[in-house]
Amino acid sequence: ALFDAAEARACLDIVERELLGPLGMRTLDPKDWAFNPNYDSGDANSGHNYHQGPEWVWPVGCFLRAVVHFAPGGGDAVDATARRVHAVLRRHSDYLERNEDGWFGLPE
Repeated sequence: ALFDAAEARACLDIVERELLGPLGMRTLDPKDWAFNPNYDSGDANSGHNYHQGPEWVWPVGCFLRAVVHFAPGGGDAVDATARRVHAVLRRHSDYLERNEDGWFGLPE
Protein backbone atom coordinates (compact mmCIF):
# COMPACT_ATOMS: atom_id res chain seq x y z
CA ALA A 1 0.00 0.00 0.00
CA LEU A 2 1.11 3.52 -0.71
CA PHE A 3 0.27 4.55 2.87
CA ASP A 4 -1.82 3.20 5.70
CA ALA A 5 -5.21 4.43 6.84
CA ALA A 6 -3.84 6.23 9.90
CA GLU A 7 -1.43 8.24 7.73
CA ALA A 8 -4.24 9.02 5.30
CA ARG A 9 -6.48 10.26 8.13
CA ALA A 10 -3.65 12.46 9.43
CA CYS A 11 -3.22 13.99 5.96
CA LEU A 12 -6.96 14.53 5.57
CA ASP A 13 -7.04 16.30 8.95
CA ILE A 14 -4.33 18.68 7.70
CA VAL A 15 -6.18 19.27 4.43
CA GLU A 16 -9.37 20.03 6.34
CA ARG A 17 -7.62 22.40 8.72
CA GLU A 18 -5.45 24.21 6.14
CA LEU A 19 -7.26 24.05 2.79
CA LEU A 20 -10.99 23.49 3.35
CA GLY A 21 -12.82 26.79 3.13
CA PRO A 22 -16.44 27.72 3.66
CA LEU A 23 -17.50 26.21 0.31
CA GLY A 24 -14.48 24.73 -1.41
CA MET A 25 -10.88 23.66 -1.26
CA ARG A 26 -8.25 26.38 -1.38
CA THR A 27 -5.61 25.89 -4.03
CA LEU A 28 -2.83 27.10 -1.75
CA ASP A 29 -2.20 27.22 1.99
CA PRO A 30 -3.22 30.65 3.37
CA LYS A 31 0.15 30.82 5.18
CA ASP A 32 2.02 30.73 1.86
CA TRP A 33 3.57 34.07 0.86
CA ALA A 34 1.89 33.89 -2.59
CA PHE A 35 -1.61 33.19 -1.25
CA ASN A 36 -4.27 35.29 -2.97
CA PRO A 37 -7.85 34.06 -2.47
CA ASN A 38 -9.48 36.57 -4.81
CA TYR A 39 -9.92 35.38 -8.37
CA ASP A 40 -11.46 37.77 -10.89
CA SER A 41 -12.15 36.14 -14.26
CA GLY A 42 -12.91 39.58 -15.72
CA ASP A 43 -9.43 40.86 -14.92
CA ALA A 44 -7.07 41.48 -17.85
CA ASN A 45 -4.53 39.31 -16.06
CA SER A 46 -7.13 36.57 -15.62
CA GLY A 47 -5.65 33.37 -14.37
CA HIS A 48 -2.56 34.80 -12.74
CA ASN A 49 -3.61 33.45 -9.35
CA TYR A 50 -5.82 30.59 -10.49
CA HIS A 51 -3.89 28.14 -8.27
CA GLN A 52 -2.70 30.54 -5.60
CA GLY A 53 -5.56 30.44 -3.18
CA PRO A 54 -9.06 30.68 -4.66
CA GLU A 55 -11.51 28.04 -3.44
CA TRP A 56 -12.94 25.53 -5.88
CA VAL A 57 -16.05 23.53 -5.01
CA TRP A 58 -15.44 20.42 -7.12
CA PRO A 59 -12.49 18.99 -5.10
CA VAL A 60 -14.68 18.86 -1.97
CA GLY A 61 -16.37 15.71 -3.27
CA CYS A 62 -13.00 13.99 -3.69
CA PHE A 63 -11.99 15.08 -0.20
CA LEU A 64 -15.22 13.76 1.34
CA ARG A 65 -14.90 10.44 -0.49
CA ALA A 66 -11.41 10.05 0.99
CA VAL A 67 -12.71 10.95 4.47
CA VAL A 68 -15.33 8.20 4.19
CA HIS A 69 -12.94 5.69 2.61
CA PHE A 70 -10.29 6.04 5.30
CA ALA A 71 -12.65 6.46 8.24
CA PRO A 72 -12.20 4.02 11.08
CA GLY A 73 -15.03 1.52 11.35
CA GLY A 74 -17.39 0.88 14.17
CA GLY A 75 -20.00 2.70 16.21
CA ASP A 76 -18.89 6.14 17.36
CA ALA A 77 -16.28 6.49 14.59
CA VAL A 78 -18.93 5.97 11.91
CA ASP A 79 -21.18 8.56 13.55
CA ALA A 80 -18.28 11.02 13.82
CA THR A 81 -17.45 10.57 10.13
CA ALA A 82 -21.09 11.08 9.15
CA ARG A 83 -21.23 14.29 11.21
CA ARG A 84 -17.96 15.51 9.64
CA VAL A 85 -19.25 14.95 6.10
CA HIS A 86 -22.66 16.42 6.89
CA ALA A 87 -21.09 19.58 8.36
CA VAL A 88 -19.22 20.25 5.11
CA LEU A 89 -22.23 19.56 2.90
CA ARG A 90 -24.50 21.64 5.16
CA ARG A 91 -22.46 24.73 4.25
CA HIS A 92 -23.36 24.12 0.60
CA SER A 93 -27.01 23.63 1.44
CA ASP A 94 -27.08 26.80 3.56
CA TYR A 95 -25.46 28.79 0.75
CA LEU A 96 -28.03 27.53 -1.76
CA GLU A 97 -30.90 28.38 0.59
CA ARG A 98 -29.62 31.95 1.02
CA ASN A 99 -29.23 32.36 -2.77
CA GLU A 100 -26.94 35.33 -2.25
CA ASP A 101 -25.82 35.54 -5.86
CA GLY A 102 -29.24 35.00 -7.46
CA TRP A 103 -28.05 31.98 -9.48
CA PHE A 104 -29.25 29.19 -7.17
CA GLY A 105 -25.88 27.50 -7.50
CA LEU A 106 -22.54 27.15 -5.83
CA PRO A 107 -19.73 29.40 -7.02
CA GLU A 108 -17.11 27.94 -9.30
